[in-house]
Amino acid sequence: MVSGLLALSSCGTPQPTTQDTTIQGNVFASASAGGAPVQGARVTANLGDSTQSVITGPDGRFSLKLNTARTAQAFTITVEPPARSNLYASTYDNVPLEAYRSQYGAANELSIYLGTTRPSAALPGAAPRRGCLTGLLKDLGGQPVVSNALAVVSVSGGKPVPRPLYDNCATELTAIPNLAAGFATLPQPGETGLVIYGGSRVVRTDAQGKYLMPIQTTQNLHAVSGAMWAGNYDGGEESETSASVFWSKFQYIPEVPVFTSGATDTRDITLEAFDPATNPRVTTQPIRYDAGAIDKANNAVFDVYTSPSFEPAITSGTFPLGEYYTVDPAGGHNLRVPKLGQDNRAQNVTVETSLYRYSADGENVTGTSSFTAWRDGTNLGGALTANFIGIPAPQAPAQAEEKTPRMPTLSWNSVPNAKTYVVGVYRVTDTGATPVWVGYTTNTSLKVPLTLEANAEYLWQVSTDDSTEMLDYIGKDPLSAEAARWKSAGGLAKGRHLESALNTWRGEVAAGVLQATGQLPQFLGGPAAAYQRLQETGYRSSDSQEFTFTTGN
Repeated sequence: MVSGLLALSSCGTPQPTTQDTTIQGNVFASASAGGAPVQGARVTANLGDSTQSVITGPDGRFSLKLNTARTAQAFTITVEPPARSNLYASTYDNVPLEAYRSQYGAANELSIYLGTTRPSAALPGAAPRRGCLTGLLKDLGGQPVVSNALAVVSVSGGKPVPRPLYDNCATELTAIPNLAAGFATLPQPGETGLVIYGGSRVVRTDAQGKYLMPIQTTQNLHAVSGAMWAGNYDGGEESETSASVFWSKFQYIPEVPVFTSGATDTRDITLEAFDPATNPRVTTQPIRYDAGAIDKANNAVFDVYTSPSFEPAITSGTFPLGEYYTVDPAGGHNLRVPKLGQDNRAQNVTVETSLYRYSADGENVTGTSSFTAWRDGTNLGGALTANFIGIPAPQAPAQAEEKTPRMPTLSWNSVPNAKTYVVGVYRVTDTGATPVWVGYTTNTSLKVPLTLEANAEYLWQVSTDDSTEMLDYIGKDPLSAEAARWKSAGGLAKGRHLESALNTWRGEVAAGVLQATGQLPQFLGGPAAAYQRLQETGYRSSDSQEFTFTTGN
């Protein structure tokens, strides 16, 4: 009888239908703006029917307690920067709650980074230490290789910029002023007598075949070490529908130490043919293209660019191997690449391919889709197909829409195999585009949580990929993703120009990353399990067409 009463009492005890959940963490500025904590940012969290806001303190700290139904599974968090901070807002939508709820009652930490509208801000660092590398560049017959590179080169978009030249190793190495100047340091089609150190700095030989390479580091080291590549970037083939450029001659030196005490090190380099038919150090990587997932409505035109590069080590930059272009993704190419040992897993050949979809007249880009594959000694030379992911199609606001609400809801179509959508809103000005807000969601619509300016022009774009989960974006610098989305049509004459205010701004971001790291980011890294399989599966991403709208009163 007693046990029955106990059972009745237990069954009759009402169970709580709500619970308290704490969401807490810190807000930081982008690393490009110094990475400091952001004081005065407004953090707003929505969980179920509960909404709370708080202003961050001097340490960028926030803590929000929300009481909502126990059935709530995901939350949304928006961070608005303080006024005149040169930072822009972020929203993370549909974030899995379990990822931040501890079984012991204390919430896990959120680290949120806000992008900056001024990505080229100088960061503090140690005083630079300098060294010098010099020598002769020779062909197999011992003759000097004289560069034909001009002091001014033309880069994608037809803008001529000066190629950096160094008369002596005491030359101050200044910041790259813009992406065009940064791109000009890369090998240009037809150039000869080029020497690259560490994958990032390119110099040319003089009339005697001599090169002079200033080396600089902000680390307190007495010596640095990097790989070297040298050669003539004047090989190529061309037809009515395709074109390519690659090294006709090359030399690769795995490790070249340079003392940074102001001394000069000497290293002569002898070139050999970069031809798989005559040189056992060179092979080919075949690639074919599959654009079946991409909508080709209204007689759209496809351009495809493939850029292989060599990654000799994680401590060195990448060396560009060529550019391959084709109209429509029919057929493919045989890419010339260095041959790796069969068991070599420490080095990679990266194959980056971008598909640009244009309007029928070829004047407007209506979306891009990219594919990246990595090949080491175990699979280099095997069959490779660049099977692109679909391109998101913006739905609302419509292109050139007027009197759009000042807190619009952005919507787009679903893309098969997409993980997370990244949607950005940018203010259009006379000087270009300035980011206002970026949102991350697994849904196909998201409301802008800010009140936009009245009677102002904005543009918006949505991007996605097949690997990055929502949680991978949290704690990452949004400017890294912006830099990775910069698009270049390469240096080939057949390439169409990619002119847009948004791509220009991303170019400025990419220039800052290039200056800081010596290379452009390929994708947004993260701990997702999918990233561990990139060697087998590759990586796919896409960007929608840029849509503009004008707000109402």
